[in-house]
Amino acid sequence: MKSTIQLLLCSSLLVIESSQGHSSANLRGQGTIDMDLAAEHDWSQDDAAFHNFHPKYIEQETLAGRTVDLDAMPCATESPTHDEMSLMNKAVTSWKQDFRNRNRRLAATSYDIQVYMHIIKKSQQEGDLSKNSQRKFLRKLNNKFSATPFTFTLANVDRIVNENWHLGQDESGFKAALRVNGTNVLNVYVLNTNAKAAGTIGYSYFPPIVYSGANVLDGVVIMNPDIQVNGAPVFNSLAVLNGLVHEVGHWFGLAHTFEGGCSAQVIDQWKGQADYQIRSDGISDTAAHAGPTYARRDGFNTCWQNMQIESCSGVAGVDRGYEPVDNMMNVIPGPCYEKYGRFTSGQVERMLIQYETFRLANA
Repeated sequence: MKSTIQLLLCSSLLVIESSQGHSSANLRGQGTIDMDLAAEHDWSQDDAAFHNFHPKYIEQETLAGRTVDLDAMPCATESPTHDEMSLMNKAVTSWKQDFRNRNRRLAATSYDIQVYMHIIKKSQQEGDLSKNSQRKFLRKLNNKFSATPFTFTLANVDRIVNENWHLGQDESGFKAALRVNGTNVLNVYVLNTNAKAAGTIGYSYFPPIVYSGANVLDGVVIMNPDIQVNGAPVFNSLAVLNGLVHEVGHWFGLAHTFEGGCSAQVIDQWKGQADYQIRSDGISDTAAHAGPTYARRDGFNTCWQNMQIESCSGVAGVDRGYEPVDNMMNVIPGPCYEKYGRFTSGQVERMLIQYETFRLANA
């Protein structure tokens, strides 16, 4: 998804609407279980519902009356580059060496992230996102990040009609035109990601992008859950809601838990430094594993809660812990995200460090 920046404002801006002043009180999740959202799904039908949440377990499947190729990852965020991972790992080292952070209580730290939502419509009649879905996005973010220092407030929603942008084309163009400046604010672009790459729910960029010439690309692109084909949603809304949480995790600096596969614990001798795990997610409490867990065809109806998977067992030098099948930065079926998805303490610390180092320091 990374591309050369062309700072051109497309001339086909037809309609821009704006709404401000949303109350944060009724948009924030209360507690760890969102009963309003959970009520939308019949949890007794978990096995059958996997195909509706993340229909990725067979090579092809008919969705909304058409057959699509489902080989692609639902998350289209690219792996961090060598330089990006080096910078993020160096930030962790520097932060931990700072005496001011040695006795710091993370629970006493809080940041409210201002969210600017850009709804890119196909036409005046097609591609809108309802206010109810906007609220669900914010509730889901606050719900899944409730054990972190971060809360989210919907600062503004704007709408624009541009068919090409709605289909995910000219990314640098629509971001240059719509983004709200500020490295510490979250721009969320809501469009039809499935049109550009079937099976894709969203993608994001890592914090070091704020230092690059491509900083206009910063933000999260996410599927519009209200889009329907032949009268049926392309994705179940809970898959998209939890997909946004996953992509925001990338925006905060988290790589996939399976980054680097079974070679993830190999130490890279970058500039003489032997403590940067360039090829892993850089977090000690997420075990290395061979790849995204959603690809497994066993244990669907239990969300793997009773399974002990060691896909990297027998590989010398690799953490032999079990795959993090309940982790928001793995790729797992939608019901598993909804019921069990969480961030580890190591991930929470890393998100805070990356936010303060890259996003807050450059705001």
